[in-house]
Amino acid sequence: MDVATHVAGVLHFAGGAVATLVTSFDVWHHSMPRMEIYGSEGSLQVPDPNTFGGPVLFCTKGTKEWKEIPLLFDYAENSRGLGVADIALALADTKKHRASGELTRHVVEVMCSLLASAENKRQVAIKHTCQRPLPR
Repeated sequence: MDVATHVAGVLHFAGGAVATLVTSFDVWHHSMPRMEIYGSEGSLQVPDPNTFGGPVLFCTKGTKEWKEIPLLFDYAENSRGLGVADIALALADTKKHRASGELTRHVVEVMCSLLASAENKRQVAIKHTCQRPLPR
């Protein structure tokens, strides 16, 4: 199987935000968090999404101190089945669940478009959009 092990791209969100995404599997060892998000008002460190747990840290613009953000829900450790639980609760309440086919199609299209953009050295427009899922 031939797969890209380092992918970078610029994402333009419908709400106006712009993100630079850099992913790499070509790193032997590092001490960086699994995911770090930089914004105009500060930076977020989020835990490894594979473990579904850990602290979320925030450092505001102009400071050097990371502060832990309290979690809003009780699912902080190894909550891998959370998506299935959300679907079950939504169906029981006859509400639309958040892990919709529309969201899945959009996410897969974005991931495939990042790879196509890198391979073809050009910008790729996203054809399918979706509504942002509402929090529960």
